[in-house]
Amino acid sequence: IHFISASSQPFLLQPLADVLWEKWGGSGILVGVVNGVSLPKHRVPAPHNIENSHVLRGVGYTQMKLRGLTFKVSPASFFQTCTPQAEKLYSVVENMCSRVSATISGASENEGHVSSGG
Repeated sequence: IHFISASSQPFLLQPLADVLWEKWGGSGILVGVVNGVSLPKHRVPAPHNIENSHVLRGVGYTQMKLRGLTFKVSPASFFQTCTPQAEKLYSVVENMCSRVSATISGASENEGHVSSGG
């Protein structure tokens, strides 16, 4: 759970974090309770405006698995939560990278060859 506040006062959220942790901590449902601080200068409290974070209980990230890789995802990170869709997206990027790599390899093999215009 990621609480976003406008100031760094984690002691205000600690009692709530303790209750949540006692109920769901260690069950696999809840891995951590985090207080992210988005200062008022940002006007919109949002994950991308987080100045700092305080882990109140558990850990400050969750682990997501995708195609045999394990990612540590923090509350301020973006991660496609629909894993099957993320795997499709990863495949598209992988295929595009393979094509670009093949194109670059082909171009480097042809360096230094001058074609004659006929």
